[in-house]
Amino acid sequence: MRANASRIATIVLAAATLAGCEAQCSVSTAKLSEETMASAINPDTKAPVTKAVTFAPDTGTIYATVKLSNAPEGTKVKATFHYLEGGDRQIFDYEMTSEGTRYIAFSLTRPTNGWPVGPYETRFLLNDKPGPKVPFNVAPSAASAATPNATPTKLFRDEAFGFSLSAPDTWTYRVTPRKDYLFEGPKGTDAYETSVIIQFVRKSDNPGSSAKAQLDGLAAELARAPNGAIGKRGEVNVGGQSSPFFNATYNAKTSTGVVAPFTHTQIAVDHGDYYYLISYSGPTPAFEAHLPVFEGMVTSFAFTPRLGD
Repeated sequence: MRANASRIATIVLAAATLAGCEAQCSVSTAKLSEETMASAINPDTKAPVTKAVTFAPDTGTIYATVKLSNAPEGTKVKATFHYLEGGDRQIFDYEMTSEGTRYIAFSLTRPTNGWPVGPYETRFLLNDKPGPKVPFNVAPSAASAATPNATPTKLFRDEAFGFSLSAPDTWTYRVTPRKDYLFEGPKGTDAYETSVIIQFVRKSDNPGSSAKAQLDGLAAELARAPNGAIGKRGEVNVGGQSSPFFNATYNAKTSTGVVAPFTHTQIAVDHGDYYYLISYSGPTPAFEAHLPVFEGMVTSFAFTPRLGD
């Protein structure tokens, strides 16, 4: 009887332990794989398009992507970014909740003065538990190190609308049938797939409007584009004044007729009699590659006397 009693006690204890685990423990089927860094991603699937381990200091956006598989509802995925030069300093972290099987992308936007050169590391966490790590580096490119400021610029000045800006001397300018000003890179290069467009909206034709209202209208249009999505919003200095902007992604055709993911930045500037609507867009890899050109145009943008002033 004592042996049976002891055995029963053991079984009861084991059952109680299992019951307690069922009440308090949960075993997730989720896992992370295919971790990588990238300079461009597919805006729809978040899968990496252009993988990279080394980035230039002027890279516009650095992406960290990972594949989440078999995740139940409420699964948490987190990425922390670390700068390792002279120590281990966490510079950014972001957490999101997801489920199922899909790619997840985290992004870092370039600081005003560019990325500090040196080693970095991205660390993923799954439900607060450490996961895969991805090292990467920021280093000057051989071309930029050998020939700093190798791309000559030219000054564009317009007296009709009273502004000037600097652009690479290989870029061309023309007026579109809609009377917009279009700047684009040389044909035969990926820069040709990108464009900078300046539109001029007369305030007297839009009473009661504002730069923000103009921007909201453009955002609504892009949101209706195939796979359109509006991203980051903020303020940027243009011509000595703070102006609202937003980023967007959508699908559009390239110059060869191929449908591809595009990235778009839109700025609205309120000055004098007009709203100056400045946009930069292109297939995402080309957009990222030539973003410094657009930023240089925005930085150099200045208002000048108009003809007749």
